[in-house]
Amino acid sequence: MTQLTVWHDGGCPLCRREIALMRRLDRRGVITFIDAESAETGCPIDRAKTAPAPATARIMAFGRGAP
Repeated sequence: MTQLTVWHDGGCPLCRREIALMRRLDRRGVITFIDAESAETGCPIDRAKTAPAPATARIMAFGRGAP
């Protein structure tokens, strides 16, 4: 089964709403949602290189497995 990791901006109201919808639609539980703005989270983007645009200006997803 394909696993998917979605990095999102937990401080963005629109992002939180979209992630809430995705969580409800993920009935198989194959999506891992990670708040890229959380202090405990290591974001895959080097934030220093993305200045002045924040790393969370987009939702990122990484998939593993067969289609």
